[in-house]
Amino acid sequence: MFCGKLGLFYLLQVIFMLVLNDEVTRELLSHAKSEYPNECCGVLLGEQSNEKRFAKRALRLENKSAWDKTAHFAIDPLDIHKIELSANAQNLMIIGFYHSHPNCVAVLSKTDERYMLYDCSYLIVSANEGADGLYFKIASFEKIIGTNICREEQLLTESRKQHEEHVVYFGDSAHFRRT
Repeated sequence: MFCGKLGLFYLLQVIFMLVLNDEVTRELLSHAKSEYPNECCGVLLGEQSNEKRFAKRALRLENKSAWDKTAHFAIDPLDIHKIELSANAQNLMIIGFYHSHPNCVAVLSKTDERYMLYDCSYLIVSANEGADGLYFKIASFEKIIGTNICREEQLLTESRKQHEEHVVYFGDSAHFRRT
């Protein structure tokens, strides 16, 4: 049980749900696969209504990290500015960001937590090599407004049936295997 003011504040915060359409889900997996074993990164465009964020498009960005790209990524702020202007013209908004964790789990690193913005979803696509190819897991996180607390948010794919042959598990995160 939570104690004190911070615990009550945490309980009163709205928990967002991120909904991915099938095109976005395919794009995330394709991008992670094409950049493997390096980290990929990109932006999610969509709409926000009440406690849901609806991802309509995933835009690939170049990983501009000056360090080892198998463990780091960097996004050019100018790219984000250009995307934001274009999204506004299409009546969309930046609802989140994504990157991959090659050969690692789909959880936030301390670096991920440090650079997260409020009011955005942060997807991590883990890509791990198995006996018969790459296995993927997608998880989504958010930072609680006014705090440094990050938590996993509920993640839904638009069409479960579309991915039945690829899905290993559905829950707060989605697991996929390569066909």
